[in-house]
Amino acid sequence: MSVLELVNEMSSTYETLPTSITAQFTSIIELISLTSSVLKSGGRIFILGAGTSGRLAAECSSYSPNQILAIPAGGNKAIFSSQKGAEDQYTSAWSALEKFQLEDKDIVIGLSASGRSPFVVGGLCIAQEQGIRTASIACNARAKMSEFADVAVEIPVGPELIVGSTRMKSGSVQMFVLSLIAQTNLETNIVNVDYLQSLLLELEQQNLPLQFSNPAMIDLIKMGACSLKSGGRVVYVGNEACGRLGVIDASECPPTFGVDKTRVSGLIPNGDPVFKSAFGALSNLSLIEQIHDLKLDEKDTIILINSSLHPALDFEQIKQSCTASKTKVSVINIVEVEANASDDEPVEEGVTLKLQIQKSSNHEIIFKMVIKQTLNMFSTAAMIQDGRIIGNRMAFMQRTNLKLCYREIQNLQSLSGLRAHQCAVLLSFFESSAQANQEYISAKVSVRQSF
Repeated sequence: MSVLELVNEMSSTYETLPTSITAQFTSIIELISLTSSVLKSGGRIFILGAGTSGRLAAECSSYSPNQILAIPAGGNKAIFSSQKGAEDQYTSAWSALEKFQLEDKDIVIGLSASGRSPFVVGGLCIAQEQGIRTASIACNARAKMSEFADVAVEIPVGPELIVGSTRMKSGSVQMFVLSLIAQTNLETNIVNVDYLQSLLLELEQQNLPLQFSNPAMIDLIKMGACSLKSGGRVVYVGNEACGRLGVIDASECPPTFGVDKTRVSGLIPNGDPVFKSAFGALSNLSLIEQIHDLKLDEKDTIILINSSLHPALDFEQIKQSCTASKTKVSVINIVEVEANASDDEPVEEGVTLKLQIQKSSNHEIIFKMVIKQTLNMFSTAAMIQDGRIIGNRMAFMQRTNLKLCYREIQNLQSLSGLRAHQCAVLLSFFESSAQANQEYISAKVSVRQSF
């Protein structure tokens, strides 16, 4: 499959999302009404999540870090690096919540694509037992955690392009709802059916499938894949939401694709005070100091994420800092059609991808959805080109929790034809289903040749 064909197939997976969201308008509006009243009464919103869900909860909390608080499985460090076994701990979410001395005016929201994360289910169950209001956001129908939610939002998104990965469709839906929670605290928009319909229409009008299929996106994916294949690194750089979403996309790559956490990373100039105040986990070094500490070389690629809604990066300063190392610098530039984009000129030894956004009254939500889908599209396609996916399965993923261990058994079953218990034994000797399957095939060949 060519890169263009891959991009077109990936783009098509998003086409059903507006319909999925529309079908759940009633529960979404009920949730936003509840969270809005909580904030107006001086209460706090606590969002529980593991993996991608925990990272998106953290991004949401950055808008009002004193009122919207993320409780990711594994703690703040899990935002940047998966913590083994953290999602499997049923009582750890409540242990983290207890430190905040919850009150009747607060609310605990569970965020889980599958709707059955033990960390999230346990936290909601215990919170409800303690008389705390609860809500849930899942991407499956009849989600387990809905049983412990006063308001349950279930938005089934259907199969993902990559079996078991929830970072694309499920992640987009989760961020959509979380953005509504965050923005209604900052703005005076009334979230009703008309508002949601208008917002979804504006998202569809961006015509992202057509924009994603342009030659610059293809070149960017090829460049990223080339860096990965040669042992190089991909580094996202962006301000505010651009940088936060870059950090999140990068941190999803190791558990999903099995790459080392140093191979894909994200930087935010000066550590981004808002993001840092939410979790206190980012460096205080300047951007140039952070780049210098990475010791980049000609195999590496830096991708600058710019938008006309957020503060622009100093392209020339970044470019100069990479001159000696011959590191390739590329730009993803997202601008409103009427905005004056001064930094979309071609870059030497890199790629400039310009995405034009129709003027919108919902700037932040629209821009974030576009940024997230663009980064997911790039990193997923680059990883596929690097051979990190076999068929449509995460054959190199890191088994950091019981759910992923079971999923890896299913992967090996699909690849090898072995039974589940045989796959479980085989996987105990190897790091991935891809490696286990290769060794199994080699062993079969050796046995046949011996006869």
